[in-house]
Amino acid sequence: EEGAAVEEAAEERASELQSRIDRSEGECDALKAQLAGVVKERDALLKKLDAAREEVKRKGEEALEGQRSVEAGLAEQVSSMERLVKVQREEAHEAREAHERALESKAKSLRDELEGQLGEERRRREVKERELVVAKDEVDDLRSESSRQRADIGRLRGELKDANEELEGQRG
Repeated sequence: EEGAAVEEAAEERASELQSRIDRSEGECDALKAQLAGVVKERDALLKKLDAAREEVKRKGEEALEGQRSVEAGLAEQVSSMERLVKVQREEAHEAREAHERALESKAKSLRDELEGQLGEERRRREVKERELVVAKDEVDDLRSESSRQRADIGRLRGELKDANEELEGQRG
């Protein structure tokens, strides 16, 4: 009779331990699934971060190349206009003073116009630079999110490790 009671108590204890093990395994599986989801989300964020970096780099390179091209074109236009003024001065030998005043006026107007264009291009470049700053801020935000995700992954790994150790302890 005493042996049957001990056996029944042992079976009860074994059933209890099995229930705890089953619960722990379920919790462990849930944590594993959560960790997999976080890792997948982190990978997606990293891909998005890489794409954003490439886009920022591409836009920056395009903006700089466009700016260089515009500046070179404007510089060539200014240089060309200055050469034109010089040639026209030499050809206008007889009516030098009147002709020089007219040419200088024309050069000033063209220079003002070109400087206006250059100012507009500078404003466009500043807008592009601001867009680049915004894009860099977005990249920084993605980096921060990625860091938070890595911290979450570390925490979940710790919880998973603890759950595994508890499970091993219960099995042992």
